[in-house]
Amino acid sequence: MNKRVPPGLTRFSEAKTLFEGLGGAAVASLLAVGAEITLVIDTNDTIIDVACDDHSLAAYGFDEMRGKKWQDTVTIECHDKIDALLAESKEHAVTEKRQVNHPAKGLPDLPVTYKLISIEGLNARLAIGADMRQIARMQQQLVQVQLDLESEYRRIQEAETRYRTAFQKCRLPSIMVDGGRNTILDANLAASKMLGRPVQKLVGASLSTLFDKENRDRLINALSEVRHSGTTQTIFTELADSGNIIECSIEPYRENGNTNLIIALSDKSEAGQTLPPELDLASPSIKGIPEPYAIIDEKGVVRSINAQFLDLIGAVNANQVIGRNINNWLGASPIDMQTLVSRVGDDKLIRNFQTFANDDLSNRKPVTVAARQFAAGNQNLIGVLVSEPHSRDTGIAAPSLNIPGAPSDFGDLVGRVPMKELIREALDVIEKMCIEAALQQTNNNRAAAAEILGLSRQSLYIKLRRHGLEDFDATKS
Repeated sequence: MNKRVPPGLTRFSEAKTLFEGLGGAAVASLLAVGAEITLVIDTNDTIIDVACDDHSLAAYGFDEMRGKKWQDTVTIECHDKIDALLAESKEHAVTEKRQVNHPAKGLPDLPVTYKLISIEGLNARLAIGADMRQIARMQQQLVQVQLDLESEYRRIQEAETRYRTAFQKCRLPSIMVDGGRNTILDANLAASKMLGRPVQKLVGASLSTLFDKENRDRLINALSEVRHSGTTQTIFTELADSGNIIECSIEPYRENGNTNLIIALSDKSEAGQTLPPELDLASPSIKGIPEPYAIIDEKGVVRSINAQFLDLIGAVNANQVIGRNINNWLGASPIDMQTLVSRVGDDKLIRNFQTFANDDLSNRKPVTVAARQFAAGNQNLIGVLVSEPHSRDTGIAAPSLNIPGAPSDFGDLVGRVPMKELIREALDVIEKMCIEAALQQTNNNRAAAAEILGLSRQSLYIKLRRHGLEDFDATKS
């Protein structure tokens, strides 16, 4: 027997010395252990013997294969593979591997990979087989995963199509903005029509380039404020191309771990609509007010100011102020402005609200605030007028100190009452006045009053009992 050995196949160089003394039983054991399935095929292509190394294969009837044609033990679609193995074995001592399937009643087909080996001196061929069930299961799982992925991909595509359709068909002009770079992520057809640019040219463009240069800083500040505060904010600005007044309602949303923005646009120049005079920095209604004046919304965010307000707080220009909360410049604490806004919402008009003005150099001075609520379009705004208290407002008119025969003029008591007692009584009077003022400003909110006064709640309650203010009613004062 002189058959070619495929290149790259390594043979034992000392085979005769090592294995010459082996008997038939030893060789059969080696073959059975070295493969999961071993078939002995005679020259008539008939199986003359079988060996299996796996008990789970017994159900496939390998013992009954003896005496059968090898081709008759596989499924019909594998007949060509058996013929190819047998033909190749006539020229090569070792054939290539081919996978065939053995059928079994009531069981799935058994996939087995065979290669035929011709051994010199043996008038038969050995079919060495490997059980491929585990690999087949893995292949089936892989196919199922691929099917699931394709199904999920189709579902995502359908959802994206629905989103695109709804977003583009929406009549409200809307644009989506990258919160970190302030570039446009997407825009619908209504926004494209309003801005006069195709959607393809809007996507990727910087948002600020759409608006007038004088309004860009204020817009960028508003975007930053919304992104970091997480609250919705509305500002008015002008388009760079048309000069139309646009109301921008900015709202944050989360996407892939980032805070992005969606901006709803409303053209206030259409159908004769104009920017409310109270919000127009160039309007005489703002410029003509001789005292510091600011417009804020119901959350305290500054919408407009006049030049006198800039002088009050020492800011260089309006862009440093508009879009930020007014409690950065007015109030002894943030509670002050919260209290003012709350009271204006209830009473519509507040006068003589005592607080402090803080400039950008950390200077503080007492001021008096008057506030009025008014409607601007479909929203409520608050006008805040700030004035410095007159000398008659700052003097302390001390009430009676409960000292027998005490005159009404506090100065007349000097020399008649020990100074320590005068100071103690004066401090009590001032402390009581401060507590009453705090309770009035906070509409009798004890927690807010304690914060304004810089006291703990427990300390405030002790002082209320001390001064007989436990039943104090701010509405009757």
